Amino acid sequence: MPLISAKQKPITDQQRIKESNLKFIFDAILRSEAVSRSELAQRSGLSPTTVYSLVDEMIDGGVVSEIGAEAGAEETAKVGRRPQLLRINSEGAFIACAWLSRAHIQCQLFDLKCNVVHTRRKRLSQPVDYNAEIQSGLDEMRGLVAPGRLLGLCVALPAVIGRKNRQLNSTVLHVEGDKSMLSYLEAIPLDMPVVLGNESIFYTYAEKAAYSPSDIRNMLYVNIGAGVGAGIFLNGEIYMGSTGLAGEIGHMTLDMNGRPCECGGRGCLERYVCVPAILESYAQEKKICASDIAFEDFVAALSNGEPAAEAVAAEAARCLAAGIESAINLLDIDTVVLGGEISLMGEPFLQQIGKNMFATINKAASRCRVCYARLDRGACLLGMAKYFLDNVFQLSLEYAQKLYII
Repeated sequence: MPLISAKQKPITDQQRIKESNLKFIFDAILRSEAVSRSELAQRSGLSPTTVYSLVDEMIDGGVVSEIGAEAGAEETAKVGRRPQLLRINSEGAFIACAWLSRAHIQCQLFDLKCNVVHTRRKRLSQPVDYNAEIQSGLDEMRGLVAPGRLLGLCVALPAVIGRKNRQLNSTVLHVEGDKSMLSYLEAIPLDMPVVLGNESIFYTYAEKAAYSPSDIRNMLYVNIGAGVGAGIFLNGEIYMGSTGLAGEIGHMTLDMNGRPCECGGRGCLERYVCVPAILESYAQEKKICASDIAFEDFVAALSNGEPAAEAVAAEAARCLAAGIESAINLLDIDTVVLGGEISLMGEPFLQQIGKNMFATINKAASRCRVCYARLDRGACLLGMAKYFLDNVFQLSLEYAQKLYII
């Protein structure tokens, strides 16, 4: 149910224009600590009367509040209404987010300023009923919010999500060819939209927001943990591809006769640089069982200069550099951000990647910046909330669909 109800059905062009204006003003207030109606009129190009009317509707809808007169307004407000400053009422509405990984589900409830107001993390044991785990987390978050104040549910997972065939495929989760999660999310008996997407896209969206708008236009975010995924920003916009499958860098082929991959191919980048692959290589070097080693143990050995760990890290850096360089050649990007558990390997690993890349005469690779993510591993959930507010949230119109696959 929209916070500000449209008066007519079917929706008219005039109502769509109104929604666009409401969203512009909402975003302008969100980006400001405090702003006046007159300043909003100047920024938007709308008439003061229109701005006053739209702001009053958002105040009535509970998403905007007045915080008093703007500084120095006493002299200018002797006649007429005294100018008031506006801000987003952060507790006016909330977004529920759920993030699935191989071992955990983490749920967070965000307010309108993307502040975390509740966190729930649960370890999963196999076999997992993912739908039941999402429902449990959602029920808990719903209980913390007044009726009608939960704007939507966002779900992220390390999986390829087909828009056309409506299937989930993952080398991390046990959902190969599964359609039940999409059916479940569409059938949740709530009057709100549901957003489902690959975790790497949400990581990318959050990371991009950590930079100034002019700082990065073309970015590849490589998310390396239990698997390898990526999100792509091109010309300042998230790039999804024709069916939403863009960013599967983990299944870029490095060696046609290389290690077999769970995707059915051989020599995929993921089989050389994801955390399980690194531990597999390290176990072979040490002649021990990979299941007996935690990634933190490998990182500690690497920090201590152990030759076996250094050899494995050097090979992983070489393989990752080759994958990154191929992506640079294809996309002509200017920034590569590495996120996920791989960042625990520290600055020396990053330098090794750079040396492997910059050893070539590839001008595109030599000018590209490679760095670790600015945000921590919880950024996936933040990215969900930000994506929802920027791209899905509507103030006055009914949502066109129940499930949004990104």
